[in-house]
This record gives sequence, structure tokens and C-alpha cells, in this order.
Amino acid sequence: MTEIPGNGEKMPRQKRERSSLLAFGGAAALLALAANLGITAFNAHMKNKRKKDLQGSKVRVNISASEILKLADRIISKSKEVHDAVASVPLDKVVTFMNVISPLAELEAQQFPLVQSCVFPKMVSTSDDVHKASAEAERRIDAHVLTCSKREDVYRVVKAFAARGEWVNAEAKHYTQALMRDFERNGLNLTLTKTEEMQRVRVQIDELSLRYVQNLNDDSTFLHFTEAELAGLPPEFLKSLGKVADGKFMVTLKSHHVAAVLELCQVGTTRRKVAVAYGRRGGEVNLSILEDLVQLRHKFARLLGYASYADYAVGLRMAKAPSKVFEFLEDISNSLTDPATTELSMLKDLKRKEEGDHPFGMEDLLYYVKKAEAQQFNMDIGALKQYFPVNLVLSGVFKIVQDLFGLRFEELKDSEVWHSDVSVYSVYDLSSGELLGHFYLDMYTRERKYNHTCVVALQNGASSTNGSRQIPVALLLSQFQKDASGQSALLRFSEVVNLFHEFGHVVQHICNRASFARFSGLGFDPDFVEVPALVLENWCYESFTLKLISGFHQDITKPINDEMCKSIKRWRYSFSALKMKQEILYCLFDQIIHSTENVDMVELFKHLHPRIMLGLPMLEDVNPASRFPSSAIGHEAACYSRIWSEVFAADIFASKFHESYLNQYVGMQFRNKVLAPGGSREPIELLTGFLGREPSIQAFIDSKSQYRLILNKLPRKSSSKKAENRDTLYSNAPTNSRSSDLGTSKSGNLTTSFPPGNSVPDAVKSYSNKNVRGANLKPNGFVLSSSYEALPGFRDVPNAEKQSLFIKKVSLCCVVFDFTDPTKHLKEKEIKRQTLLELVDYVTKANGKFSEALMQELVKMVSANLFRVFTPQPRENKVADGFDLEEEEPSMDPAWPHLQVVYELLLRFVASPETDAKLAKRYIDHSFILKLLDLFDSEDPREREYLKTILHRVYGKFMVHRPFIRKAINNIFYRFIFETEKHNGISELLEILGSIINGFALPLKEEHKLFLVRALIPLHKPKCLAMYHQQLSYCITQFVEKDCKLADTVIRGLLKYWPITNSSKEVLFLSELEEVLEATQPSEFQRCMVPLFRQIANCLNSSHFQVAERALFLWNNDHIENLIRQNRKVILPIILPALEKNARNHWNQAVHSLTLNVRKIFNELDPELFKECLLQVQEDESKEGEVAARRESTWKRLEEVAAKKAASNEPVLVFGKAPPSTTSL
Repeated sequence: MTEIPGNGEKMPRQKRERSSLLAFGGAAALLALAANLGITAFNAHMKNKRKKDLQGSKVRVNISASEILKLADRIISKSKEVHDAVASVPLDKVVTFMNVISPLAELEAQQFPLVQSCVFPKMVSTSDDVHKASAEAERRIDAHVLTCSKREDVYRVVKAFAARGEWVNAEAKHYTQALMRDFERNGLNLTLTKTEEMQRVRVQIDELSLRYVQNLNDDSTFLHFTEAELAGLPPEFLKSLGKVADGKFMVTLKSHHVAAVLELCQVGTTRRKVAVAYGRRGGEVNLSILEDLVQLRHKFARLLGYASYADYAVGLRMAKAPSKVFEFLEDISNSLTDPATTELSMLKDLKRKEEGDHPFGMEDLLYYVKKAEAQQFNMDIGALKQYFPVNLVLSGVFKIVQDLFGLRFEELKDSEVWHSDVSVYSVYDLSSGELLGHFYLDMYTRERKYNHTCVVALQNGASSTNGSRQIPVALLLSQFQKDASGQSALLRFSEVVNLFHEFGHVVQHICNRASFARFSGLGFDPDFVEVPALVLENWCYESFTLKLISGFHQDITKPINDEMCKSIKRWRYSFSALKMKQEILYCLFDQIIHSTENVDMVELFKHLHPRIMLGLPMLEDVNPASRFPSSAIGHEAACYSRIWSEVFAADIFASKFHESYLNQYVGMQFRNKVLAPGGSREPIELLTGFLGREPSIQAFIDSKSQYRLILNKLPRKSSSKKAENRDTLYSNAPTNSRSSDLGTSKSGNLTTSFPPGNSVPDAVKSYSNKNVRGANLKPNGFVLSSSYEALPGFRDVPNAEKQSLFIKKVSLCCVVFDFTDPTKHLKEKEIKRQTLLELVDYVTKANGKFSEALMQELVKMVSANLFRVFTPQPRENKVADGFDLEEEEPSMDPAWPHLQVVYELLLRFVASPETDAKLAKRYIDHSFILKLLDLFDSEDPREREYLKTILHRVYGKFMVHRPFIRKAINNIFYRFIFETEKHNGISELLEILGSIINGFALPLKEEHKLFLVRALIPLHKPKCLAMYHQQLSYCITQFVEKDCKLADTVIRGLLKYWPITNSSKEVLFLSELEEVLEATQPSEFQRCMVPLFRQIANCLNSSHFQVAERALFLWNNDHIENLIRQNRKVILPIILPALEKNARNHWNQAVHSLTLNVRKIFNELDPELFKECLLQVQEDESKEGEVAARRESTWKRLEEVAAKKAASNEPVLVFGKAPPSTTSL
């Protein structure tokens, strides 16, 4: 019997039966609950099953803690299996790429996404278990990777293959050398004693680095100040501070406290106390640790055979040697001395006015920089936040990147993600539709999420031995705050810049086409990896971008105004030279202590500080170790790298993008020449190939010197009395060419800057009456009526009448005003402009097919406004003479405020899905297209930019017109080449053709090949080739890439038009030749190599160093070098005489050095052939010497005979080789 606990009485039978029944019912309930949970789990599983996997992605998301650990174990097991297989290859047998290198490369490519699947959950998951499992998996995998890197058996096999020198291609060679370098940097080429010592030193370095950082983090020092001593700091900041017993505030030495005091505190003594205390963090303890760390690093480097740690750290980077870094930093520092001096003088003047004659110190820099900015810029950076809703910014970033780099983004709604905030996008090539990769966006902050903005490579692109291609996958993490009200989050301007920067890394990752996973994704040289992202940051400061990505959060149709755009751009350069000087100081300190042993760091800092910082002394008794945590851990001997990247990014932007921000041709060149090769080629090769020259620091220096140039041009804050005139003051202020309001000077770019579905932005609406010229009108036979009045708005009429009203408004806009008279019909012009804007808005928002009558009237109005005869300009002939017109202002049409909106209307109409192409082709006919093409000769670049976009859309929408458009463009080219050599729109037309050619189907039609031969190749003939060469080169290269058999035709065409006396044109030809040869196959190369290398030999001996240098750069291209190697028996005899002549006589040192390098390549490649050809050159030179000697002897005899005859006054008759019938008298 069952007893009730605590009671000795027996349970009655009735109760026992009830109890049994209840027990049974409870069990049933548990079974029911279990069944319910099982069904729920099954449904969830099926729901996840229904979610689509990302095509081509091996990344696993949402895996549990146990699955993470199991996956990590499988990764380690597979890796061990492959390494064991490679190690087992007998050294006395055939060691090949396929049995040694390929398995390691394939392993790297296949396992990287699986490794990331284990590691990245700790960055995004909210689960404690997943975090712990991810961290443990990372620890296991890291330990295994370290073990593999020390496997001497694998190293020996890889080394045996490398010794054979049988490379599959240049990238495979580069990969093998990287493997060898990694093994040897782990000491596998050292003796056992040295290897063990190296490992001990590495452990010591790790321990000291940890102690150094821990000491800084554990510093709990705080200072006491009264409220008066903290004057200038905001009340909310003071409230956040703790207080001591006497009521004083406690200021810690944490960075957010120190920055606030140094920027805002009005009391100089307070700033100084905080700055000194911050400079003494860590004290003598950390200084001693830093000294020991540096010595251990030098010891580590010496064990590996390097002279210093800087040689070890920099040797694998783009800089290659510490001496190059020193030269680089010194050049920039010296170049910035003048602008930095100007900036410092201004700050000193401010302090003198506020504090009297107290000396200016380092503690004053931040405070007076902020004060000067407040006085000079009528702008509140914090208030900008309300203009940057995250969704608007993101759509703008997408548009810019898509238009610039020829990409298309497509959001995937049903893919599996780890949080509801995460979105997924696929990236396609805009022309071919090829899937290039995917990326995840995880933008909003949440608990336990990684707290920095960054891009994580989840899967690298790679090519497999079976010919398939693994596509890249990336993750962009950021920490934007969600709006509690559910509205779109608002971004600070710094967050906008960060988003552009990180999106640059996404593009970099997706567009990398390297064959090996190691060089793919973000696998660039550490000195170069930041360059693409830094390039994209520049768009954040341009007017057209700012208007595209901004909109007041309560009314996103209102972007920030022109004045604010200008202020943001000027603010970017604020005191930039002085700030850069301070960065250079830290970089030099870092490089010196890691280049030289036993340096007295305190004395070094005392010496460097006034020399770099324009005489400003360091604060007394500060500890250099407190200021340089990056020298202790993370960036030791590489602090310069950020400046290095900024320099090249500035050069790229200024040289290629500054004059045309959405030039897809240049963007595609950047994508194909810089991003696509990734880390498979040396960064200097990528840069030189893209820029067409060696990179320069000048653009960077110019950007950092901007502030000095615009200081006197900035309007000061106006009084309330003058506030109403502020716009005029800004618009009339003279500006430097690099800081002009690009929203105005490049307004043609507005064709691609309006987000679809929105009303017309204020960028178009902002034309004020002061910009409108007067008008006298006789449009199409009409005379301006005195009752030219505005019609009702579309909102004021029923839907059924809107198309009728549209036609009436279109008829009203057929009136064309003369803008040469600034005094007449101002009211009527404004009515017309507002009407045009209403029409644009209507077409944009239309949700029903346009009627035929509407189309007819619209095309009629567009024709009346746009189609006009251009007045010839006096400077027109300069184009034909090949003059550089870049310094001259282009002729701007005074009617542009109206023309721009008409163009925008036409663009929206053509692009609208409500425009039926079958009906519209009756009015956008051949006659309309011919007149549109005539407008490409406009001198206004804004107009040509619109025309380019519109014609491209017409070509895409009206398939029936495509042959006619191509033929019409051909005719323009023929007239330009063979008759006038005068036309302003050749580059735009070629840019359109570049996109058209990209879409040609294979095999190419005969018509397209004839176009190449009869039009494109002869375009190399005009003197003004430089004005459109980039676009022409792109078109030519597209043909060769599509049909490799055309390479011979193209190369012979280039040789036909090769310039003889124009050196700058020769450099262009050589650049294009390299691009063509890159796409040339060996069979085609052999057909044209003899005449080609005769011409290259002539270029090698050019007295113009850039021509000779550019010709020698051909040997820097791996593909071209391989072609030359394969055909060296034919090529070497042709070019060796030129090489020998350069080696002996060329005046330019760079050409001389490059010549010796090329000579060395041939000598090492085939010593016997080189010796044979050298003997032949010497023999030919000897024969030439004999011929010259005979010629000289003949002339001497003639002179002697002439002298004798002269004495007797007898004439001297010299017979030439005349025909037999010729009689000499």
C-alpha cells in the first residue's frame, strides 16, 4: 500500500484507484506535451528547410553549440589527412603541382568557410553556449593551424617542388613562394637550437605584450577639479562624473574623459594637468616593458636572418624596406611643413586673444582646433544626424557602388539568417548577369554582438582544378542604434563615412577574382588592403552624394542644402596638415625603435617632437610608452601603413575619379585592374597598371594643404542682420578647383542620383531666381502670350483628368526662352521651371501606362527645348591641335536650369516601366535619335553626362533602334577621324559603346568586326587622342577578350597609327598595348610579334624617359613575360641591340635600371641564347663601325680632292647613281 508522506494512516482503496487514474492522466499529459513539442520542432525544422540556401555558399549559419564543436573536429581531421598525404609524397619521385601544391590550395579554399562558420557565431550570437563553443572551436583550430605551420615533413616536400621551378602560372608561383615563406618564418629552415630559441622568444613577446596592455587598462588614476576648473564642459558631462568628499569632480584617464577635457575645457591649466597625467600612464613599468619588447623583437628577427625587426615586419609589405618607409614619412612631413605652419599660427593667434601671452602647448591643440572650426564653419556636425536615415544612406551607397562598378544588388528575402535584423544580398555583374557573390548586412546593435564596425570574410573566391569557381561571401557588421519608435535609425556623419568605408571592403571582397583563396577576398598586401575602402570614402564629401544619401528624417525629400555640402567638404580638410604631422611623429618613433637597437626612447621622443611638430615641445616628463600602444602590440613597425594607404587612395581618386564621380568606365577599370587580381600580384603593379604611371604623393599633399588655401575664402559667421544674405556669400566665394561645389559643377551626374520612386529632390528645385536668365521667345512659331500662367497642380484634379492636364502642362513648356537677357520674363521662366518639375514628379510616380497622345506631346516638347544649333566657340580649333583644355572652363549653357529638368524628364520617361516601347518608338524615332546624337557635341559636360545616360537607356529599351544607333555613332566617328577632328562627345559615345560591346553575343558578327577595324582602330589617329583614350582602350580590349583572334588585327592596327614625334601619345599606346597583350593568346601573339617588338625596340631607345620606361614596364606583366619567354628565340635578337644601347648610354637612371633588370631576365632564362645574341650584336656593331669608318674615309678623300681643285679653281663634279640616259653637264 502506498503511504502519504508524513502520515502513517493507510490510503483507502477508492483514493488509491483515483491516484492511479491521476498518475495515468499525468503520464498521458506528458506524452501529449512531448508530442506537441516534437511537432513544433518538426515544423520549425521544415520551416528552416524551406529557407533557400545561398547559391554557391558553404557558410553555415544558426548551428548549435554542439554542431560547432563537431564541425571544428571534422575540419581538423580533414586538414590533418591532407597534410599527411602531402608529407607522404616521396622526394625521390615526381613532385608536381597536382600532388603537392594543389591539395593544400584546395584545402584552404574549401575549409575557410567552414572555419568561419565555427568562429563568426561568437561575434553575432546572443547565446552563451554558442559563444563558448565558438571560442573553444577557434582555440582548437588555431592550435591545429600552428601545428601545421611547423610540419617539417610538409615543408620539405613543398621546398622540393619549389626547387624544380616548374610553375603552372605566375599566381601558382606566388602561392608556392608564400607557403615557403610561412614555413620559414616559423623557423623550419633553422637549426633545432635556433628554432627552440625562437619559440621561447615568441612566448616572451606574447607575455610582455599582454602585460603592457593590461597595465594601461588597469590604470585607475583620476584627477580632482572644481566646477570652475572645468568651465566649458557641458552640464550633462559634469553630471556623469563622480565626486569626492570636498565636492570636486573626478576626471579619470579614460579616453572619453580626456578627449572631452582637451576639446572643450576653457581653462588652460586644467587641460595641461589632464594631458600630462594621460602622458604618464603606465609609468616607468610600461616604459621598461616596451624597451624589453623591442629588444626581444630584434632578437626574434635576427634568429630568422633579418637585420632588425623593422626589416622583418616591412619586408613582406608593399614598402619592402624600412629605408623606404623613412623616405616616405620624411617626404610627406617636409611637404606639409608650410600648410601646418599656417594652421599652427592661426591656433596660436586664437590662444593669444583668449589667454594672453601664455605659450602654446600640445595640450592646447584639440581645444583651439575645435574653437577655430566653430568660428569658421557655420555647421553643427552633431545636428547632421537628422539628415541621415540609415535606409536612405544605404540605398545611396548601393546606387553609387552599382553605377560605378557595374554591379547589381538583389536582396534575398527567404534566406536563413541568425537574427531578424540581418539581411542578405546577392551581387551580380550588371552586364553579363553573372553571380559574383553574396553579403550579409547585420547593422543594428544588440546584446553580446561584436561592438565594432567591420567586414568579415566568410568565404573567399577561388578557382578549382576542375574549372569551377567558388564565389565569395562577406558579412558587414555595424553598431547602429535602432530607433525606439520604429523609425529608421539616424546616423552620425562619422557613421556614414564608416559605412562607405566598410562597403568599399565588401566590393573589394566580392570583386576579387584571384585563383587562390589566400589572395582572394581581402587577401591584399597589408599596406594596400585599406586602399579601396579609403577611395570610396571620398564620395561622402561630394555634393551630389550628400544630396543623394540625405533627407530630413521627418521629410526625406529635403536633403541637406548646398551651403552645408560645402561646409562638410571644407571641414574635412580642417587642420589636416597639423593632424597629419602628429601622426607622422608617432610613425617615425615606431619605425626608429624597431630599426635600431638600444634606443633611448625618452630622448628619441624629445628629439623628434619639436622637429616634426614645428617647434612644439613635448609635455614635461611624459612617458612615450603611454602614447604608443600600437608599438607594443598590433602594429609594431607598421604604424605607417594607414598613411601609406591614404596616399595611394588620394592619388587614385584625384587622378581617375575626381572629374567624373560616376564614370563607370573608370570604375570598371578599377574593378578589373585593381580589385580583380587581389593579392595575386604586387600592389605596385596594380597601381601602375591602373594609373598608367608610378604612384605619387602629390594628390595627398594637395588634399592636406587644402585648408590653408581656403582659409581666406571662407565666410565667417554672419550677424543676424546679414543672415539672409548667407547663401549669396557662400555661392560667390571663390574656391579652389579641388574644393568647388561639385553638386553644381557636376550636376550632370544628377541623372543617376535620384532614388526611384521619390519626388524630385531639392538638388533640382534649388535654382533661385538669381540664377535664371531673362528671355525673349519665339518658340516653334508661337509668340509668348501675356497670359502665360501656371496650370493647376496634379493634386487638384481627379485621376481621370491627370493625363489631360499633363498634356496641357507639356504644351505650356514648349515655350522656349532666350537666357541671354537676364532681365526679361523672370516670372514666366519660373512658372515653366516649376511646371517641368511637376512633370518629372508625375512621370516618376505614374502607375498606369502612358497614352500615345501623351507620348507624342512629350517628345514634341523635349524636341522644342533640347534640339538647337550650337554656337561655335573661338577655342574650338584647339581640340584639333591637341591642346590640353583641362585648365580652361568649359562653355556652360545659361539655360541649364531649364535644360537639366527637361533632360531629367526625358530620362525618367524612357526609363519608366509605364512607357510602352512599341508605341513610343513612333515618336522616339530615327530622326529623334539623330538629333539627340548631334547634342553630344555640346561643350557643357553636364549636358553630355545626361545624354550618355539617356542614349544608353534608349538603346536598352528600343531594341528595334539598336542597329541604327550603332550605325549613327559610326558615322560620327568617321566624320571626326577623316574630316573634322573636332567633337566634344567622343569619350561619352565610346563609354556607351563600351557597355554595348560588353553585351555582344559570341561569335561576333562581321558587322561588329568591321566596326572595330574601320572606326575604333582609326580613332587612334587624331591628335586629341588623350581626351578619349581611356574609353577607347576599354572598347578595344573588350573585343580582344571576346574574340582572341582579333588580337593580331588590333596590334597591327596600333602599329599602323603608332605616333612618331608625339611622346605623350606613345605612352598611351604602350598602356593600351599592355591591356591588349594581357588578353592575347600565344598563337595570335606569334603572328604579330616580329613587327611588334621592332616597334618596342624603338620605344626602348626613346630619349623621352616615360616612353622607354613604359615599354620596359611590359616585363612587369606576368602574362606578357610568359609570352616573351615562350618566344625568346625570335624576340631577343630583335630587342637586345636596344637593351645594350640603353645599358650603355641612356641618360635616365630609372630606365637604365629597368633595362638591366630585363637584360638579367633574358640572361637567366636562356644563357646560351643570350650569349649567342650578344655576340651577334657585337658583330653587327663592329660591321656598323667598319661601314662608318669607310664612309668617313670617303668623305675625307672628297675633302682632299676638293681642296686640291680649289687651289686651281677647277670645278668638282660628283656623279650620283643616275639612270644611264641621264647626262651630266
